[in-house]
Amino acid sequence: MQIGYGKQGVILGEYGCARGRIAEGDPQDGMGTLGWIEPACDNPQWILWFTPKGDGLLYTKRDPKGGVDEEPLRLKARTPLETSHQKEVKRLKDEIDQLDVQLAGCLVAADGGTNDPAKKGSYGWSPAYQAVLDLRRKYDNLVLLKQSLPKIVLE
Repeated sequence: MQIGYGKQGVILGEYGCARGRIAEGDPQDGMGTLGWIEPACDNPQWILWFTPKGDGLLYTKRDPKGGVDEEPLRLKARTPLETSHQKEVKRLKDEIDQLDVQLAGCLVAADGGTNDPAKKGSYGWSPAYQAVLDLRRKYDNLVLLKQSLPKIVLE
């Protein structure tokens, strides 16, 4: 496909390696490309190939038959920017992960794992965790009191 009029435009090729346009032994040879761009003139002096990774290979010197005569300028693809929707999804996934940890903390506290409790402000702490922890401590104190009552009564 050509963009622009006559020899002032550029030609766009896509999907697949245009055999004969890449020099033999070139790292791009035989690998295939997503596309290429070159001037629409009779003797184009440059060509830009796009690799499947999205990188670009720019050859600025070509022979009359269309081959390339030098090492390309390698243009690395930029990491795509996150959209606001993607950022929100990531934030919500992180929040779900933290809520999972907090819920697991509530289970540990309910089972009596109160030796090294989470502190307010830490990743695993939540008001619900603190309430379960306080309730478990009260329960443990009641059990201890119940066990010591017969000794107190007998003395």
